[in-house]
Amino acid sequence: TTLDLQKNLLVGRIPTELGLLTNLESMGLHENQFTGNIPTQFGNLKRITEMAMYKNQLTGGLPTELGNLEILKVLDVATNGLRGKLPEELGNLPYLEVLNLYGNGFNGNLPSSYENFKSLNVFQIQFNSLSGNVGFVCNEIILADMVADCGGASSKVKCSCCTYCCDRTGSCEEN
Repeated sequence: TTLDLQKNLLVGRIPTELGLLTNLESMGLHENQFTGNIPTQFGNLKRITEMAMYKNQLTGGLPTELGNLEILKVLDVATNGLRGKLPEELGNLPYLEVLNLYGNGFNGNLPSSYENFKSLNVFQIQFNSLSGNVGFVCNEIILADMVADCGGASSKVKCSCCTYCCDRTGSCEEN
């Protein structure tokens, strides 16, 4: 079952009731004008494999409950106003292939549990306020696309396996 509400100019908060759609396999809420937090009830969507909420105006942090989505393959929350530390629980997602977090206000170090990502292909964390060494994510896998804020002399991110490094000006170069 798919819920595709992309590009509908929808406004307001994402209804928490969507977390009751337990047979949902794919949810496209991207490119709307949703505000507020990502509902914690989304952690109940045990059959979901794709969750796209990019290009909205979402705020708050990523709910730790998303770590319950054991068969999730795609999580894309890029270009929102999300903030805070990244949840350790996302490291519990063994089938995650795409994790797009760029263009938010996430801060701190990547959780060490992210080294559990064995299926990850695309990992985009640029244009946040993350710091530390992110290369440990690449120890077990070869990423097709990993982009981080590892460019420029003032960079707080170290990444030996990034395909592109971005700097504070918004410029990204092949690594």
